[in-house]
Amino acid sequence: ILARLRPLRNYYRYVIVAVTFIMLGSLMIGPDVFTYTMVYMERNSTNPDSFRIYTDQEKNYLITAMAVGTLIGMYPFNWLFARYGARFTIIGAGVLCTASTFLMPICLDLSFATAIIARIAQGISYSADFGLVGLVVAKWSPISETALILAILSAFSFLKASVQLPLAAYMLQAYGWRSIYYAIGGIIAGATALWTLVYRDDPSSTPATPIEIERIERGKQITTGRVVVPYRRILLDYRIWALWAAAFADTTASIMLMVYSSKLFARIGYDPTGNAIATSLPGYAMIVGKISSGILSDRIKCLSETTKIRIFAFISLQLSALVLLASALTIEGNKSLQVALQVIFQFLVAANVGAFYKGGVLMSGPYAFFVIGNVQMFKSLSVLFEPLLFGWIVANNSLAEWKTFYYIHVALLTLGTLVYLPFVTVKNRYTIKEAEAASGESKDLSEHLRL
Repeated sequence: ILARLRPLRNYYRYVIVAVTFIMLGSLMIGPDVFTYTMVYMERNSTNPDSFRIYTDQEKNYLITAMAVGTLIGMYPFNWLFARYGARFTIIGAGVLCTASTFLMPICLDLSFATAIIARIAQGISYSADFGLVGLVVAKWSPISETALILAILSAFSFLKASVQLPLAAYMLQAYGWRSIYYAIGGIIAGATALWTLVYRDDPSSTPATPIEIERIERGKQITTGRVVVPYRRILLDYRIWALWAAAFADTTASIMLMVYSSKLFARIGYDPTGNAIATSLPGYAMIVGKISSGILSDRIKCLSETTKIRIFAFISLQLSALVLLASALTIEGNKSLQVALQVIFQFLVAANVGAFYKGGVLMSGPYAFFVIGNVQMFKSLSVLFEPLLFGWIVANNSLAEWKTFYYIHVALLTLGTLVYLPFVTVKNRYTIKEAEAASGESKDLSEHLRL
């Protein structure tokens, strides 16, 4: 059997990438499906007499609760990654996500308070995702494939388009909205079992061949055991903060469309099935954009890495801002045009894999799980910020209010471009020796949280 599997063992990193992609997407689709079910759960309830009717404000609070959960879980998960590695940490996240997803319909029926608790639990489990991306890239990606593997792993939202939304639309029509959570809970449980069986933190403890291990580790700073992160140096680095500012602007705009596109499409006349299809299309565009950007970023050799990162950042931030501006100016026109512009927008935003994602990995080396993981924190802040902004600006769900909402994000994307581009660098700014000298900075979690 080993002889037959030898070609696969020579490319075992791709097995790890595939399993990680499934796990990342599973941790996302459980918490994320609420944004679809909230539009239809009152209208399609299998037990409407016992179902609690939620106001738009309460739904926004439930969206925000997930963001609060990700903020709560972000730093503890980074600490767990550094101390125990990814395998057992993600098993815990998968169990929590499975349980909270299965319990979500019951919690929604019981009370607003229990629903908030379940959403916070979902957010905590989801906060493992972005630290996991940086950690797997640092452990399993050859330097020459950094952007490609980043593209694949950061495109886990593709499972929203390919699995979550089609499944949600079918389950909604066939069995009611509660069944959506049970089906997706089963998917998360299966993904967690697969992760448990396949993933290992150390390439040498897997079926990977010595040739494959050498290819993965070539040119890297190798860390074994507990990782000591130079938190103070990273958190005082202005280039890192410029990168995080660009990530905040980028993810805020992208999440805005992901979370509220189904509400807009319902507003402009799509039925539930058409809405699910229209909402899924930008996800397909994003996966194509990420893979294309990853391949181009790794394969283009005539430009320096710094120049390539600046080009991809301009595409992801400024060109997407222009598309969003066009969407705002034509929002009262043909509804198919709105879908097309959102597809183009997500395709352009996907260039971020060759921008601040790759830049963050190259800058931070073996500590990429912390730098890229903090992108999740800013992503969580944007999820926390968006419902408040949306509730204030789009109070009456009028198209004029949607225009204003879009204009704000156009401005944020432009500001992100101006802040990040001058400070792009690919120099690895943190060595293992420096981290060991700074080991006093990470003696316990409380100091980490104070920083």
